[in-house]
Amino acid sequence: MSNINFDESFYSCSSSSNSFLTVDSDSCAPLTLGDQISTLFSPFPNNLNIAHINAQSVPGHYSDLLASIDSAHLDALLISESFLKPSLLSTHYALPGFVLIRNDRTGKGGGGVAVYLRADIPFKIISSSPSMYSESAEYLFLEVVLNHNKMLLGVLYSPNLNVDYFDSLYSLLDDFSPLYEHLVLMGDFNTCLLKDDSRARKLQSLISSFNLHLLPLSATHHFPNCTPSLLDLMIVSKTNSVSLHGQLTASFSYHDLIFLSYRIRPPKRKPQFLFLRNFKGIDLEALKRDADCIDWTCIFASTCINEMVNSFNGKLLHLFDSHAPIRRVKVKNTPAPWLTPAIKELMASRDRAKRRLKRSPSERNLDAYKILRNRCNRMCRDAKRRYFHNSLDNRNSSEVWKFLKTIGIGKSACASGGDTDVCALNNYFSSPPVRLDPHVRARTLSRLADLLMPQCSSLELSAVTEDDVRKSIFAISSSAVGNDNICSRMISLTLPSILPVLTHILNYSLFSCSFPDCWKEAIIVPLPKISNPAALSDYRPISILPYLSKVLEHLVHYQLSSYLSCNNLLNPFQSGFRPGHSTVTALLKVTDDIRLAMENKSLTLLVLLDFSSAFNSVDFDVDILLGIL
Repeated sequence: MSNINFDESFYSCSSSSNSFLTVDSDSCAPLTLGDQISTLFSPFPNNLNIAHINAQSVPGHYSDLLASIDSAHLDALLISESFLKPSLLSTHYALPGFVLIRNDRTGKGGGGVAVYLRADIPFKIISSSPSMYSESAEYLFLEVVLNHNKMLLGVLYSPNLNVDYFDSLYSLLDDFSPLYEHLVLMGDFNTCLLKDDSRARKLQSLISSFNLHLLPLSATHHFPNCTPSLLDLMIVSKTNSVSLHGQLTASFSYHDLIFLSYRIRPPKRKPQFLFLRNFKGIDLEALKRDADCIDWTCIFASTCINEMVNSFNGKLLHLFDSHAPIRRVKVKNTPAPWLTPAIKELMASRDRAKRRLKRSPSERNLDAYKILRNRCNRMCRDAKRRYFHNSLDNRNSSEVWKFLKTIGIGKSACASGGDTDVCALNNYFSSPPVRLDPHVRARTLSRLADLLMPQCSSLELSAVTEDDVRKSIFAISSSAVGNDNICSRMISLTLPSILPVLTHILNYSLFSCSFPDCWKEAIIVPLPKISNPAALSDYRPISILPYLSKVLEHLVHYQLSSYLSCNNLLNPFQSGFRPGHSTVTALLKVTDDIRLAMENKSLTLLVLLDFSSAFNSVDFDVDILLGIL
């Protein structure tokens, strides 16, 4: 292995060097870990700034991570011993501005590796270790794309000093290192390079064989009453691309945080903006007055449903452009509302005590550190409880769920690689997975034609009243905005003024059997089905429809459901999509039949069918659908 002099670029807070004294001098105000990271990386805004920490439980030290890690200066945080499990949602442990990529350990507690990667950096998972614990190294390798350069970024964790991970590491480097000009590998290798033993020599020889380089560090693991050891390592492919590297004391772990600044340009940090209407400052009286003055004559006189809808949308948007104009709002990534300045100041004092303990181990310094650590943990816990209590106290269910979603409770948002081909996704979504054979289609139509028609009157959609329209509007809880830019808030605020003309449009659509063209268009959003999707089949399309199209569908659905129920056209055992029925009623029916069979000493055979991508496999041939109806 090459001996490289990094004196000018090596920074340590684990020694008594001058660089340490400039940060932790007793005459200076205490600096938090986050302050130190910002100070170190600020001179390198055009570099890829990476850090690694053996977190010894992300859930247990989430508040410390929130207070210390900022995407404004750090591009990637690699985690060993994440302690994350599949049952723990990523949204519960999200860091603002980062996407969490995980490889959890299952089958045994502890362990696991993860990467917090800046959300705007494209990535792809190249390789990861099996999640089931097997006394072998745990790792996660990503391909990240930076300024048209591909880098291999990896994190590795060896569970203990007896794990022989060298063959698997050799195989990984043999497979991937020739493919990438830039490689950065960090982790807790549980191999102390301060010792001249066979394990250390074997690791150094392995790294040298691939022309890779270990960046020099001092001891990174400081367990009480034990000899410090160098377990956390940084391996790079190009030492001349390293502008800065070193280590910092992390008060919440026995391991130091190791870091490097790599000379490869990441994507430029761009502020995120949302375009929202300012409904809070709206003058409701003036809005009602202007809405009452709108001339709807052209709509009542028109005989084209598309002209009606386009005219209605134009007049409504013009009204709200005057009273609630669209404004650009910058998204702020606040780490956590309960992390008050007082708590951050106490965290800085705790960190300072931890560094003092490492410089001068003694019972007095240990007791001082423990007092500050426990006080800090207690303050964080109490502040978090107060914040939750104040946010949930005397709130209705809608407000409660809205708040819970802000803290990650609810459906988890899966991490998605930033290099997904949008055109390929579009082609995948628009191509049916199953194409019905022409002969099968012909036989299906023939069999449908031979079926007996039900002995009941045909369905005729009736006119809807203003009260029907009002009920349908309030029955739709979605606040999503479709491609027509009309939202539910705009309709509800002006409902008394627009209800007559809206009822006229909906009735004209029903009687003319015409559906407005703009209501047929949807915004398609691909949502990942799993964490860290890699294939196109790992995404599902979600359609955001215009709000008023949902109102019309709700009115038609009500009349169609009433027709089917009144004429007993539904199978009595159908539980899906029926009022008063659900999966509970289906389970009750099945369990009741099984109990009855057991009482009669009969054998029960249960056959379950699961159709993969069932809805997408439907042949939307008009003749077949009309034939079924």
